[in-house]
Amino acid sequence: MSNLFCYCKSTNFAAHSIRKIQQMKIKAYFFVEMMLSIIFFLIFGSWLKAHVRYNRNFHYV
Repeated sequence: MSNLFCYCKSTNFAAHSIRKIQQMKIKAYFFVEMMLSIIFFLIFGSWLKAHVRYNRNFHYV
């Protein structure tokens, strides 16, 4: 009986850890997406500023 209990505990623990890992993966994915978008906006913003500064004929559409 104790063997069965041990097995149940271990499988439950495995399922719990797998769930935890999946949650962490999702969080990491969102974090990476956020970082990439921030970097993209920074680069695009600096490019736009430089473009506006050097090209006076450039108008916002």
